[in-house]
Amino acid sequence: MINGKEIPLINKVLAGLLSIILFFVLFLSLYTLPAELVLFNNQSYYQILETPDNIQQMQNVITEIVSKRFNEIEVGYVLPPIFSNPAIIDQISKNLTTEKWIKGELKSITDQVLAFLNFRTPYNKVEVDLTEIKQNALNASDSIAADILSLLPHCKPSDLKQLENNQLSIVDIPACRPPSSLEPEILPVIEWAIEDFAASLPSSFEFVSLFSKQEASGVSQLSINFYYYSISRWVFRLLPIIAILFLSFIAILLKNSRTVMLRWCGRLLFITSVVSLLEIVIVLVGLEQVTSMLLDSLLINISARLGALLLSVAQEVFFQTFVWTAVLNVVVLVFGISLTLIAGTKKTDMQEELSEIGREEKEPESDFEDVLELKKKTLDNSGGENREDS
Repeated sequence: MINGKEIPLINKVLAGLLSIILFFVLFLSLYTLPAELVLFNNQSYYQILETPDNIQQMQNVITEIVSKRFNEIEVGYVLPPIFSNPAIIDQISKNLTTEKWIKGELKSITDQVLAFLNFRTPYNKVEVDLTEIKQNALNASDSIAADILSLLPHCKPSDLKQLENNQLSIVDIPACRPPSSLEPEILPVIEWAIEDFAASLPSSFEFVSLFSKQEASGVSQLSINFYYYSISRWVFRLLPIIAILFLSFIAILLKNSRTVMLRWCGRLLFITSVVSLLEIVIVLVGLEQVTSMLLDSLLINISARLGALLLSVAQEVFFQTFVWTAVLNVVVLVFGISLTLIAGTKKTDMQEELSEIGREEKEPESDFEDVLELKKKTLDNSGGENREDS
């Protein structure tokens, strides 16, 4: 028999309050699993980073950094005229950054960022290893020198006067291509300058800094920002457990009526998932703006090219995260609808059972009346026979 006890008013009030809290908890917890499995998973980034467009952007970023380093004017240092053309230096830098090296560094950058965000390292600086670049420059200094000369315009007669110095140095070489007869004298000087520059490069450089925003006083906000980030990650990981507990409490409060309990929980899951799906649609429409806002406090003082690369990658990963969140919401939506339909079925079954009980209660009364009618007829028949005998 279906339990049809009345649910106390206090239970309904408590269930209503818990439902309001559960709505917000469940709404946020639906993002937790996709975020942990997609957003904070290294594998989600590797395939995206290795696309031709991102490799090209990464090459441009490294070229920009190396060229900036090459053109830095230090105290007592004069930039050689032959290295004064940024386009030439950019081209040489691109030749040194191979596709294999770029893919390896993109993977390394991803691992370093996620190691920090997943609490596997306290080091918030993401570095790029230049050891291979330096070695390539040292090994190929002769071909690089020849490439530089081939990219320069031909020298004018007035430019050649600077090459008459017997003690030729890199600062004496003009930013033009001399006659082929003078190249054997000039190429070794350029090679030496390239090797000297390669040796001066650091083994690695800071690619980006995470949570390193500075106050006006110059005090780093790393500890404060990372503290709030850590607490947020911890709370988000607990939200699914809290949601399950709250849903269990609501079911216990409404246990007197299984139909009400199923319909209540089903509608709550249905409403939460529908609101979440609407929110996902709104976010996907303005995904670029959302990505920029989320990365604003994470990536500080970066170049325009680097910012464009990181934003494009983040947008793709965020898109995948929201898609999987939408899939999870659809699952919860279907489950909520199923509970509501089951509640409707239970209500119909209970009505049929109550009708059956009513019929069973009426059947003994009708049987009793039939017995009385039979006895009455028997008595009447007996009375008639006695009168005939007399």
